[in-house]
Order: sequence, then C-alpha cells, then structure tokens
Amino acid sequence: MKTLSWLTGKFPKKTQSWLMKTLLLGMVAGGGIFGAGMPAFAADTLIVKLGPFQHQVPVEDIERYAESGEVSESLKPFAYMLTPDVKRALSERLEVNREEADKKLQELFNSPSGERIEQAVKIALPGTSLEQLQGAVLLAAEMANQVSVPTVLRALPMETVTLDASALVMVISKINLPDLSTP
Repeated sequence: MKTLSWLTGKFPKKTQSWLMKTLLLGMVAGGGIFGAGMPAFAADTLIVKLGPFQHQVPVEDIERYAESGEVSESLKPFAYMLTPDVKRALSERLEVNREEADKKLQELFNSPSGERIEQAVKIALPGTSLEQLQGAVLLAAEMANQVSVPTVLRALPMETVTLDASALVMVISKINLPDLSTP
C-alpha cells in the first residue's frame, strides 16, 4: 500500500498500511463536506511545531494541497517534506460509516497499544484530548461516510489545532501498532 518513508521508512509494509489508516483516522484531516451539524468551533488553523520552529497553516491550504497539489505560501516552509506520499496520505479518504469507525477506534484503544496511543495523542497534539479526536473521527464518518485528515481537522471542536511534528515522529516510531486492516 502506501509507504511512510517520508516519516521513518523503518516500518514493515503491513504496519505501514495500518499506520497510514491510523494517521488518517487519528490526525488531523474533506473540504466543504460539513455544513449543518458542524461543531460550534471547527479547526481552521493548524499550528505545526517542528523543534523550535512553529508555523500556522490554514486548514483550507491543507485541503487545497490534498486536492490539487498546490503548495500555498503557508505550506512553502514544508515544501521539502510534501512528497507524493504525503499528498496521497492527506487526500486519501477512508470510506467508513460511524459504526465502523467507532468499532475500529474501540479496537485500537482497547489493543495492547491503546495506552501508548493515548499518550501519543497528548504529546503530538497538545491541547487535543483523545475524546475530542475520537469525536472528530466519528463526526467526519457520520457526515460523509469517510474519514480523511482534512475532515477530521474540520470536525475538531476548536479553532486552532497544534501538531508537534517532532513528537509525532518520535511516538510513532515507539508505538507497536496492531493490524486493524482486516474486518
């Protein structure tokens, strides 16, 4: 399936596939699919921290990049990291309804890695709780029967989401993720 060489490059293919789906479910991530039923606040800005560097990116720019590959001014500092794999990860939509998403999330959180995943969310997405993230995934699945990084971002009940990219790479490399790709 997809490779994560842009992230670490050291995961087996089966784990890469699952990790990509988990990132899509878990992160942040379709443009304009929400209308009625949107949270009172919806994330419109992603603050990306990379070491001491901190930069604001409008979610709209992430959506545009995912759809067209256009690198906006706000994304130019990250242009060297915006590989075809990253574009695919941002534009990939996991077709899943709310019940399926809830089941997969419960499997994930109840797996042996569940506690580490909760810690990873706290570290990589400071200010975002696991419950908020789970709610955003379920709302995205309910509204469009699909989940993507932009749809999850838009469904988070806050105006600004912070992503500590350095911490994300570190925690992903330490988590032993279960394989949830089978039904």
